Amino acid sequence: MVTAETILEHTHAYGISTINENGFPKTLILQSIMSRFSFVTLYFYLDKNTDIVKDIQANPKAAIACYAEFDAGYVTTLNLKGTFTLVELDDVTNISEDYKRYDSNLSYENPCILLFETLSFDIEKIKKYSGK
Repeated sequence: MVTAETILEHTHAYGISTINENGFPKTLILQSIMSRFSFVTLYFYLDKNTDIVKDIQANPKAAIACYAEFDAGYVTTLNLKGTFTLVELDDVTNISEDYKRYDSNLSYENPCILLFETLSFDIEKIKKYSGK
């Protein structure tokens, strides 16, 4: 049985969807999670000047989607629904090594850490388009 953990371990991109000031979804694709504790608590490293961060400050509700391929002809998607919190850089003691690694690599001018806390999730297996 495929679990949320297994999908997170095998995915290579994460779509973070927030709601913008006009009430429409906005999605940002990230290639990695800075740090995570199971699928319940995830940390992302971003520039504070991005639209996603501004949207989160106005409305913390969000979704994270990703997928992995386990069975030929199928993809398994994971949708996490929850809330984001902007974490102060001084409060990242439990993930400080991860932060240092990301900060030295990306060197954002105005960095921030976003904490996502999963409230619910669903997993769905769908057929993969073969292009034939």
